[in-house]
Amino acid sequence: MLHNHLSGMDRLGRRLWQDLQRFCAEDLFILDKKGGWMTLKPTMTMRDLTVWPLANEQWLVFATDNLVGIGELAFDQARATPEEVGYFTARVALMELIASGATPMLLIDTMSGGDPKEHAYARRMLTGIRDAVAEAALPPTFTITGSSETNIAIPVTTLSLTVIGQVAPSAFRVGTSCVDDEVWLIGVPKSAPHDQVLREDSTHVSFSHVQQLFALAAVHEVLPIGSRGALAEAMMLAETTDKLRFRPKDLITTVELAPIFTKSAGPATALLVSGARLSQNPQFQVVIAQLPSVWLGDLEACDEK
Repeated sequence: MLHNHLSGMDRLGRRLWQDLQRFCAEDLFILDKKGGWMTLKPTMTMRDLTVWPLANEQWLVFATDNLVGIGELAFDQARATPEEVGYFTARVALMELIASGATPMLLIDTMSGGDPKEHAYARRMLTGIRDAVAEAALPPTFTITGSSETNIAIPVTTLSLTVIGQVAPSAFRVGTSCVDDEVWLIGVPKSAPHDQVLREDSTHVSFSHVQQLFALAAVHEVLPIGSRGALAEAMMLAETTDKLRFRPKDLITTVELAPIFTKSAGPATALLVSGARLSQNPQFQVVIAQLPSVWLGDLEACDEK
């Protein structure tokens, strides 16, 4: 029995080694539902997203965000309820994923803070995460999974989460801007600890605004603004699209307005929107009438060398 057992283990080891070699080759492999191998192509990084093409003509899209030091605990540097921490952290990753054209499928969180025996602090962060999921109009069956520290009392709030979605390549929005597109800033950039960031702030963009923008044929890309500010994000938007560059309007260099365009919008309180002749599009004007907005500049062709 011992000999037979070792022979079986030897065969299993050879198979695992062969499988590992296949996994480490140029393409990656996973088991499909029937026990066969399905090819995964190498991942791509596009702005703040990771994209993993599947063999079935679908792409997996990953968006991640994290937060440390904002909460109600002793070592937190800015004050906010755990519910707000969960809500705004989830909002960022969900907004980035949805703005790419992908449909969220799964959210994974890791969190710590407060008394691990009671789990109350973690539960409150999870409540905020669920609020963001509901606001994004995802179904009640949407999967949220993760883990929280249960052994050590942590005096500072920490939360990291990843949202995974799926999209057909033809529906993927990143890099679809065109030459002569206008680039608009929608919403007001705000971020803790310099600003008080509240859910009910009417100057924030919402998931509903993203859907309204995507319903317009003239809109090409929607890009949530992160900590780099609107101007840096506009330049990155142009760089993502081959052979384009961002040409800012003169107004963004004025002393009064310049700080707005370099200000963080960390919790995705503001967006960049690119599209064709948006300033002349009545439907676009209806959408942006709901929020503060400004025409930042245009996309032009890079000089050929």
